[in-house]
Parts: sequence; C-alpha cells; structure tokens
Amino acid sequence: MVMYFKNETVLNFLLENGIVYTLRKHLREKNKDGRTVVDWITSCRGCKKVATALVTWIGLVDLESQKVFTLDDSEPKPLEDFVKFSGFDCIEDWIDAYRTLAGRKAKTAYLYKVVLMKIYGSKVRTCRS
Repeated sequence: MVMYFKNETVLNFLLENGIVYTLRKHLREKNKDGRTVVDWITSCRGCKKVATALVTWIGLVDLESQKVFTLDDSEPKPLEDFVKFSGFDCIEDWIDAYRTLAGRKAKTAYLYKVVLMKIYGSKVRTCRS
C-alpha cells in the first residue's frame, strides 16, 4: 500500500528526521486493528517511490478539543504531545495544513506515526496543486 505526502513540509520532515506524525482524513484499512504495516511513500500519484516506512495508527483526533483518542489508553492524550514530530511549529499550523487537504470543515482526523526504513534516490518530486 502507498501513503502519499502531498505536503512538502511533512515529507521533508520525515526524510530528515526519520519519523513524523501525520493527520489523515481516512482510517487506512490495513491499520484499523492497530497493526503496524510496511508501506511505501511518495509525494503524489504517478510519482516515484521516495521511501519505505512503518506506519502505525495512533488514534482518532477531535480537532476541536485537540485530543487524541488512542487504541490503548482510556484517557485521551493532548495533540500537543505529537506536534514536535509533525513537521510544524504549532498545532494551529498542523491542523490548518491538514484542513487544506481534507476540507476546511473537517472536525476529526486519524493520527499515524510513520517511521522511515529506507530512502530511495536523492531527489524528491513534489506535487503542485
């Protein structure tokens, strides 16, 4: 399965730091029971493989309260706990970037942890809308 990183900031953060937390509009079928899966990473449909990574679903995010409802905790965690490895300086920028792709009225997101395994090539072609 493939995971697209259409936001250049997030993709570059992953490639430079080896880990990123990313907000997604949909629950990925392969991850729905909490499994970690190996996926390949690219910037857009039709682009070459950029990397291979381990992808783990962390939980459902309520964007209004900025709480993460994880699979293994009874208490929600603050989204603030994950922003350091999101590629953004603050939650507001992170949520704004997510809503640019998912829709301005989005109220929830799925949080994933992506850990880099291998990078392919040295140049990354990014999508331009």
